[in-house]
Amino acid sequence: MMPFLFLLAASAPTGQTTAPVLPTQLAAYLSAADRAAKAPEIARAQVEQQVGQQQQAAAALLPTLSANASYTRNQYPTEAHIPAETGAAPETITIMAQNQRNAQASVNVPLFDLHSYAHLSASRHGTAAAREGARAVRGQTQLQVAQAYYQVVAAQGILAAADRAVNTARSNESMVKTKVEVGTQNQLSLERARVDTARALQGEAAAQRSLALARRTLATLTGTPETTVPLPEAETPEDAFPAEGELVDEALRERGEVMQAKETLAQAQANVRQAAAAYVPTLAATASIDYSNSTGFLGQDTSWSAGVTAKWNLDFLGTHGSRHTANAASLEAHERLLQTQDQVRDGVHSALLDLNTQRTLLEQTQAEAASAVEALKLAQARFDEGTATALELSQAQSDRFQAEANLSQARANVASAWLAVYQAVHSLIQE
Repeated sequence: MMPFLFLLAASAPTGQTTAPVLPTQLAAYLSAADRAAKAPEIARAQVEQQVGQQQQAAAALLPTLSANASYTRNQYPTEAHIPAETGAAPETITIMAQNQRNAQASVNVPLFDLHSYAHLSASRHGTAAAREGARAVRGQTQLQVAQAYYQVVAAQGILAAADRAVNTARSNESMVKTKVEVGTQNQLSLERARVDTARALQGEAAAQRSLALARRTLATLTGTPETTVPLPEAETPEDAFPAEGELVDEALRERGEVMQAKETLAQAQANVRQAAAAYVPTLAATASIDYSNSTGFLGQDTSWSAGVTAKWNLDFLGTHGSRHTANAASLEAHERLLQTQDQVRDGVHSALLDLNTQRTLLEQTQAEAASAVEALKLAQARFDEGTATALELSQAQSDRFQAEANLSQARANVASAWLAVYQAVHSLIQE
């Protein structure tokens, strides 16, 4: 059975890790969390807000159309009578009709607007930053799901060890009772065996509670119903990562938090350009067509006009303040990028240190478990021969249970720590 495989391709470039092959159940839980977890959904909504702001910024650089129409009923019309040549009827000009109808359509075309161009650039970087932030949140959620998954696996192993401890304690109690009846053991040994059985049952109840809580946590994170179907036992990955320096370089290229900080810095720099662009005039072309049933002195019911408009913001003090604010924000974004890079370096170092520690603890726990099994066999044999006391047998049974529980937890910890290293480098455990 190989439910947990982590493969690093032998031909992979130095310093580049390949995606892990996850247990089927874990992959399914990660996919469910992508659909149901609250934090990634919030981050995706924030991305959509940035997309809307980017669309608004782009609209400022596109032609805009407008139209309006009106109808007015006047009590009296306003007319002018212009005398005509001799013998001709005078010409009547309608200045305001009694039933006044007007309509206008116009178009405005930006020709030169550095301010809006800079605003669009800032919006694009803001959208990119939001997407990288959403990727980082998704990666953090995936790590939480993976840790919850392996806590369930560990809790299953601890409960199995507790069940074995109960069976062993009951068997030992029955055996001691028989020995008491034949006179080879005293009543104290029997009472001691009964205490061991009670303690084993208490340990079993605590293990059941821990498993139930772990399953509930996993269900909450993934939006799936709680299940009692056992998860496969964790296989401890043996694959080695590249050197820490190579992993850090890879993390600085790929981590969502770093990419988000870079895009935020680019957005702040675009805001600096946007603030400076307020000193530069804007240029736009306009055209309109008008209709009115009151032709006036024009003599036509329709007419058009076109022109070019230049605008210049002369608020030098306000613009200077905006530039000062934008420059300060850019400096802050730069320092936050450096801070994020330091955090990523520390995160990779911490994850590797934890993985190495968990592997060392696993080796020690495996040795402890093997010794505990042998010690129990020896204690049981000596007790059967009458050369060991019930207390020695009880201690050996307790040691074996604790060693088996520790071993289940240690295996799950190594598997979880391996994924934590991968997430510290790539953000996402599963694309």
